[in-house]
Amino acid sequence: MAASAAGRFEMPFEMPEGPVVSSRWQGELGRVALLSERELQVFSLLGVGFSNRGIATALDVTERTVKAHVARILTKLEVESRLQVGLVAQAYQLMYQGTVSAIKPLPDN
Repeated sequence: MAASAAGRFEMPFEMPEGPVVSSRWQGELGRVALLSERELQVFSLLGVGFSNRGIATALDVTERTVKAHVARILTKLEVESRLQVGLVAQAYQLMYQGTVSAIKPLPDN
């Protein structure tokens, strides 16, 4: 962001209207279809910032099980970190709102 003479910050470029998903994640978004139903649930929770413990509580499984799901998600999406999984999940939710499997209301993380 650049500072103007009046001391306000201005964007150095125009922001497009509506949700825009970077083409950076197109390959990963295409691989979301490879995830199992349970992996989609974990994927969705990673997208909203849940920890392994929070995911385990929400899905009534052990943290070890969550770690295994996260490892498989990393492999299937061909990403290197859970941060990247979270970014892909957010992009997926922006593009396909309502298509990630719904689970019961979740407790706060």
